[in-house]
Formats: sequence, structure tokens, C-alpha cells
Amino acid sequence: HVVSPRASIFGAKLLASGISQDIVETTILWKGLDEATKNKIVDGMKPETIIKSPKEGTLSLEVEINQTIEKGDLIGIIEYEDNRSYDWKEDEILSPTSGVITFVYKNTDRWNRDINVTKGQKLVVIKNI
Repeated sequence: HVVSPRASIFGAKLLASGISQDIVETTILWKGLDEATKNKIVDGMKPETIIKSPKEGTLSLEVEINQTIEKGDLIGIIEYEDNRSYDWKEDEILSPTSGVITFVYKNTDRWNRDINVTKGQKLVVIKNI
């Protein structure tokens, strides 16, 4: 489906003249598309949130692929050594957004839920809803 430059400019003029975004989308952007195709495009436009490890340590994940989560839900717990006190500490990793889990970093040892991670390592991807 192609939205031509001419159609884009016309749509912008309609918006500038006060026509609602819904009407402009229906008449310009989605013109000629069936509902299923439109929904597929819209779903693909939703941004993703990548959760990275805040520090080096041992991670215990509490989420699975295709799981729906809410903002503030527990993603996992990271255990790490505090360099100042040489004590072991735990921090919760909470979801910053609501969405569906589309990626979870997995340990190669399927019997061990704990994962050794480095700072900045990608842990989870959430498709925002």
C-alpha cells in the first residue's frame, strides 16, 4: 500500500484546516485497505521497549515470551556484589511500560533459571500496548 506524496500533502492540509485525524486517516491513509491489513500495519507501528541489565550479576527472570505485563510488574531480580561493602545485594527489575513480552534472554542451561549477565545486556523486549 502506497500513500503518495500528493496524498500526504493533501492529508496535512486537511488536518491543518481542522478535519479530525480519524477522518483523514480513513480517507487518505487507509483508503482501499481492508481492516485486517490496516490492523497488521498499526500493530507493527507500536514501539518496543528494550530492557537491559542495569549491572553485572546473576539474574532470575520472572517473565516468559507472549506474557502480557503491566507497568510496574516484576521482570526479574538481579543479584550482584556491591563493590563498596563486598556484600551481595538484590535489585528488582520492574517493567517501565505495559505490553507483551516478545523476547526473553535465555540461559543455555535449561535446568538453571539463573542467568549470568553483563551490564547493558539485552534481557527482555516488550511490545508496547
